[in-house]
Amino acid sequence: MPPLEDVGFVISAAGIKVDQEKVKAIQEWPMPTSITQVRSFHGLASFYQRALKTWQHYLWPKEFVIHTDHESLKHIKGQGKLNRRHGKWMEFIETFPYVICYKKESGLPSSLQVLKIEHCKNLISLVHEEEYSNCAATCLESLVIRNCPSLKSISSANGSLPARFKHLSIRYCPTLQCLSWGKLPDNLRNLEIYDCDNLICLSSSCELPEALESFQIWSCNRLESLKATLPKSLKSLLICNCGQLKWITDRFDGNNCLQYIYIKWRKDLGSLPEGLHHLINLGTLIIEKCEKLVSFPQGGLPASNLRMIYVICDNMVAYPRGIQNLIFLKRLEISYSEGFIKVLEEVGFPPNLSSLTIRNLKVCKPLLQWGLHRVTSLRELHLSGEATDMVSFPPEPEEEEEKEEENVDDELQGKMMLPNSLTTLNIESFKNLDRLSAGIQCLTSLQYLSICYCEKLSSFPEGGLPLSQISWLNNMA
Repeated sequence: MPPLEDVGFVISAAGIKVDQEKVKAIQEWPMPTSITQVRSFHGLASFYQRALKTWQHYLWPKEFVIHTDHESLKHIKGQGKLNRRHGKWMEFIETFPYVICYKKESGLPSSLQVLKIEHCKNLISLVHEEEYSNCAATCLESLVIRNCPSLKSISSANGSLPARFKHLSIRYCPTLQCLSWGKLPDNLRNLEIYDCDNLICLSSSCELPEALESFQIWSCNRLESLKATLPKSLKSLLICNCGQLKWITDRFDGNNCLQYIYIKWRKDLGSLPEGLHHLINLGTLIIEKCEKLVSFPQGGLPASNLRMIYVICDNMVAYPRGIQNLIFLKRLEISYSEGFIKVLEEVGFPPNLSSLTIRNLKVCKPLLQWGLHRVTSLRELHLSGEATDMVSFPPEPEEEEEKEEENVDDELQGKMMLPNSLTTLNIESFKNLDRLSAGIQCLTSLQYLSICYCEKLSSFPEGGLPLSQISWLNNMA
């Protein structure tokens, strides 16, 4: 006799059995979020409640335990007054050899979505080990913890974080050692960890969730390693002051979503991962105070969307080639190095720069050769350093150079080295600077001029400041 399915049961030669698909539907039923969904589940569960009468002979032979978090059920056998309906049910239930075991509901409320904890100095753990058994069913999506100096764990020794987690932010928890002794939630989108000095791992697998979009880690000095590859969904990456952390990837492979990279105070970082030029959506690249970093990958930088480059690494020898092809680059901030000087001498600046900052300028002479006046989109220029040959600004050509450049008007050579488009000019820490040259008068669009820590500055040009600057000073007065 072939099996027949009828109203939730399977009838075959072996007898009548519960349809396993129906049982599976109850076990895997998603958490109801509306009245309609609650009624739907209640209807399915009620069907099997009625089926109890059909299968009662399986329950009679041996005592069984009913586990519940409904405290009132502890007193079900001691109720003095029952209505007719309840009395009928009690008469039926008492035919079974059952024991009710009440377990108090523990952990966080299942409806909780956002949890924020700040300045709780005695908090050691969010939940006890036995209280995280239902973590997969909780609605918690966002957890923010600040300034909890005694916190050691946010998950149990055998448990993991709630499966619905999307945002996790932990700051100033110096005794925290691990985020999760299981794995990080698959749905986690944003992860930020700041100033957790004793953090040694993120999870037992050291892997980042594939759905992760933003990863920020700052001042976690004991963290040593992470997954060898980055999630392909990652959009923002920030790593700062993690002295023992090895680079989290050897190569950018398929990370087309990555838009923002910030690396700071990585003392052992000797090189950047290969494949940097494949990051077609990268818009911002910031690398600061990486003492051992001396070069960029051979492939160079992506040219499609890069708008800001900030590289302040004093020992940088080789800057990427093809910088003149970065047509979308708007802001460039670098520290002086021989490697970058060579690149600029060969190809010049990106054509559409609007802001340029050069720090630790050691020699002033190259400024005459970089062709800054050709960058007609430049609006802001910031220069600082200890260049001893910076006596005047804009720098004036020496007499020997003037004689050699017979075909170049002397006045233009001194004045046109800066673009007329400049609106902001900052000059800082040039100890030998004693005067502003006549070239500054050509900056007819200049609105803001700042000169700081130039101890020998004693005079302005005879013709005075640009008219735009005089107008700005009058408005301020």
